[in-house]
Amino acid sequence: MKLSKKVSIGSTEQYTPHYLGGIEYTGTGSTRKLEAIYFADGRVYNTNVTATSSTVALR
Repeated sequence: MKLSKKVSIGSTEQYTPHYLGGIEYTGTGSTRKLEAIYFADGRVYNTNVTATSSTVALR
């Protein structure tokens, strides 16, 4: 089971997605944002994940 994956360009970390069951968080360092929740009929994803706001906008 994959728990996380570090995405880097050269030696610079860009972001790290973390996985917990059907929930995916993305972040750098200790900052995490909800990216998506996966379930049998599809997924619900946060349209505000790259913005500086911490508000979750689900679609």
